[in-house]
Amino acid sequence: MKIAKYAAVCLLTFAFAVASVEAHPKTVRITVTKDGFSRSSITGEVGSPLTLIFTRESKEGCGGKVVFPSLGISRNLPVGKPVTIVITPRKEGTISFACGMGMYKGSIVATEH
Repeated sequence: MKIAKYAAVCLLTFAFAVASVEAHPKTVRITVTKDGFSRSSITGEVGSPLTLIFTRESKEGCGGKVVFPSLGISRNLPVGKPVTIVITPRKEGTISFACGMGMYKGSIVATEH
């Protein structure tokens, strides 16, 4: 019986730890216009998933692609179709993103919670 109680306590402790790591998921919608990213500055928490939904409004400008150089992520942005990218910052700091030509810029600032 002691082993069963110990196992239960261990499982609850593990479940709480996993829940606390991803306790604050956040979704941010970003519109890509001919002038750049509308919502170009985003905050997030280390260890919490951040769902970014990019929607390109028109063919004008260089918003056909979004690139996160430090993460090795690059996604095409077709006009009118939402593109979802999920990022979980692993350390404090700034994660930069840009259009494929580097003219439109944005950033995510990740902080400890």
